[in-house]
Amino acid sequence: MESSFVLLTTFAYATEAHSLLKKLDDDGIAYKLINESAVPFTHILSNTTNRLEVHVSNEDLPDALQLLNELSLEKEVAAQAMGAGFERISVFCPECESNEVYRKTGGFSWWKREHRCQECGHTWKQ
Repeated sequence: MESSFVLLTTFAYATEAHSLLKKLDDDGIAYKLINESAVPFTHILSNTTNRLEVHVSNEDLPDALQLLNELSLEKEVAAQAMGAGFERISVFCPECESNEVYRKTGGFSWWKREHRCQECGHTWKQ
């Protein structure tokens, strides 16, 4: 008998789901993606209200929820570790396409400022 799948979480952009899907794969938790082709990879292409849905089996739901909570805590700790002087902005990393990007605050608006990707550690000036 095939196990039934339930909704774990949703994402507005496919790149946001990357960390969770990797953790699910690493822990051997099977998942199904719904609306994968209808969800854009970048904000530029976004004009849809569809969301990427991640479904897991009923049996794996407790473990998947724990992974989801751990991931949220990891991102919160990493944002705090980024320290004062950085602000989160709505830009995608040119290396890994993550939207976990922070920009150094201060300076004049025409200065190129340091950007850091929380996901892969890539830095650049823009």
